[in-house]
Amino acid sequence: MCFPQLLWDLLTAEMTMNKTPDMEAKQEKNYGFWNWGTGITITFIVAASFILFLVYKTTTVSLDMAEEDYYTQELQYGRQLEAARNTATLSSPIRVGQNDAFLFIDLPEECKAENASGTLWLYRPSSGKHDLHLAIQSSENGRISVEKDKLLPGIYKLKADWQMNGKDYYQEESFFVEK
Repeated sequence: MCFPQLLWDLLTAEMTMNKTPDMEAKQEKNYGFWNWGTGITITFIVAASFILFLVYKTTTVSLDMAEEDYYTQELQYGRQLEAARNTATLSSPIRVGQNDAFLFIDLPEECKAENASGTLWLYRPSSGKHDLHLAIQSSENGRISVEKDKLLPGIYKLKADWQMNGKDYYQEESFFVEK
């Protein structure tokens, strides 16, 4: 007989000798509703509910892209760099200012005197639905006014793209609209 078997026989013999009649009559303790099976079931239900919640949240997130035609814009990036170099030669850049009711976009002096045409894009990075497109038209004072009621408070990026005297010009400037 090996040592582990001998040790097992001694321990089981001692346990059977120490049994009392009360121990034999004692029944298994009744835990009721709460046992390990219930805990596993509750844990599974909570985990499955959390996964279903995450699936719901991911399906309701808006997947708007910052710009719809980013590929064509990337192809025209070289032209945009040349237009930005042309803008650097002007007497001043386009400036953005605001008061309580209006947002002012001041064009460079050259745009006031020459026949400039193009577009201004007030781009809101957080939501494309709130972008605003304006046309650049030559005027005596070179100022374009936009009512602040058309804009939400927050960060905007002005993207100005215009032509003047056969040259292209481009400028980007970030600004914050206050209400």
